[in-house]
Formats: sequence, C-alpha cells, structure tokens
Amino acid sequence: MEKPTTASERYSSIAEPHVLVKKTSQHAVLPQRQTEGSAGLDISASHAAVIEPYGRDIVHTCLRIKIPYGYYGRLASRSGLAWKNRIEVGAGVIDSDYRGEVKVLLFNRTNIPVYISPQQNIAQLILEKIVFPEVYEVPHLSYSERGDKGFGSTDTKTVTPEPAQASTSQQPRNLTTKEILSLLMQREAAAVLVQDDSIQNNSEQDQATTTSL
Repeated sequence: MEKPTTASERYSSIAEPHVLVKKTSQHAVLPQRQTEGSAGLDISASHAAVIEPYGRDIVHTCLRIKIPYGYYGRLASRSGLAWKNRIEVGAGVIDSDYRGEVKVLLFNRTNIPVYISPQQNIAQLILEKIVFPEVYEVPHLSYSERGDKGFGSTDTKTVTPEPAQASTSQQPRNLTTKEILSLLMQREAAAVLVQDDSIQNNSEQDQATTTSL
C-alpha cells in the first residue's frame, strides 16, 4: 500500500483530504460537487454507451484519481438515475493506491435499452475513512449468542410481546349529542329540585315566624 512519503503530504492527506485527478482525454469531465453540502462528487461518462435490457456494462470516464491515504473512494448510484432510469452502480471501490482509469459498472434493471450520453453524470464518488487492522490467527473465537446463524436467521427470531398494561387514567372522549342532552336534562332537573327545596324551606320558616308572633 502506498503511504505518504513526506510529512507535509502525510499531514495534508489526513487533516485536509483532497482528491488528485488526471484527465486522459479531452472528453473527460472533472468530478464536481453540485451543492456545498453534497456528500459525493458527480462522475461523468467520457463516451457514449448502451446498457442492454437487464444487462450491465463498464462505462469509461477517462479519469485517473488519487484517493488520499486513510480513505477509499466509493462509487455510488445517483438517486435521479436510479429512480428515473433504474440504472444502478455496482462494485465501486477505489483504493488509495490505485492509479488506473476509473470505470463505472452500470446495471440496467429495465426491459428496454438505456443510452448513456457523453459527459452524462452516471455515478457519485464518496470518500470514506478506513482503518487498517492487523490480522491474527487464533484457535478459538469468543462466544456469542448468535453463533453461526446467518442468511436471514435474525428475520425469523420470535419476539414475545409485552402484556399491555391497563391504563390508570381514563382517556377523554367526545360525547354524542344524545349524551349531551341527557346531561343537560339531568342538570335542569337537579336545579328544579334544589329550587323547590329552597322554596319549601323558606315557606316553613315564614310559617314558624308567624306562629311565634
């Protein structure tokens, strides 16, 4: 693996990663970021190509790219091309020590031919940080609950739902017109009873006062 040769090159590749690009044809287009916040640089085709129905093809860019050390370049599908034309990018990894032409493997997921025109954006280049772990051979691996289960084993895992807890507070609800009228009638009846009791009490008090006189 090619590492930075000087201190300044090592610093620039880590602190301020940048991509060096060499055009090998006048038809090549430099990678461009369309917006300030775009994660990827648009990669364009240098020549026309035809992707047959349900087929695949390698499209040339006539670009040689130097990825900074500590990163790799990932060629990803463009959302517009994937949505409108169902064209997807495959096998898109550019190592930092690769110096050859960047070629894009395109898959056509439709039943009609798809035409790629020169200088058409066909993919996006995204820089991603990587680590370089040391590999050690060991006689045993640590235990895990999953073990050797794979290929969809976690999709069939049974999850026991927790029992629903009874609500401690009654949730408010909208009353019907019939219920509202019933409540109003009950309140009016109660008011009448209170008024009758008040009149009766006043009458008894007046009668007691007259008797005492």
